[in-house]
Formats: sequence, C-alpha cells, structure tokens
Amino acid sequence: MKFNTGDYKLSMFTENECEDCFKLKDILKNNNISFSNNNNRWDFIDAERENNGFNWFTPVLIIEDSEGKTTYIPSVQGTVNCDDGLCMNDVTSENVLKVLKPFLV
Repeated sequence: MKFNTGDYKLSMFTENECEDCFKLKDILKNNNISFSNNNNRWDFIDAERENNGFNWFTPVLIIEDSEGKTTYIPSVQGTVNCDDGLCMNDVTSENVLKVLKPFLV
C-alpha cells in the first residue's frame, strides 16, 4: 500500500513540543509516505473554525486532492468517536493507516 501522490498531497499541522506529532511523522516515514509540515498556528485556527464539530489537537492530517478540495483529519481527545475515519483518537500506526486508507493505492 502506498499513498496516492498522483491524486493527493499530504501535509499536516504540528507543533514543536508534541509527542503525537513526532509519533505521526515516524509512522509516515516508516510506511514510506511523504508529507510536508505546516507549523502556521493561524492556518490551524482558521481550519478548525471552518470545520466545526469538535475541538482539534495536533497533529492534524491535511489531504488536498488534485481539484483543490481539502480534507482535514484531526487528533481529538475525550469521548469523540473516530470510527468513521474523520479523526484520530490515538496516534498509532493502525489508526493512521485506517484514516489514510481512502487515499492509498
């Protein structure tokens, strides 16, 4: 399985002192999935406001398709159910690959 770089671009919101951010980067690197980093806090705040539903925590996966549509997959805490793949409760290899499945070939 490989990230479909022909149709999608992967980036993420991270923070410098974020254990889950380090874990996510390692998971992506170990699975040969290339990504870029977005450390702009204002972009994060704007994206969170535009995509109401629950509070986001870093890291947040950002997937942009070839037509410019952006999908955000944030980390969340608490009682939010992420079974539908729209968020990650825990940053584990299993969870990351689960939410990326629609974007893999």
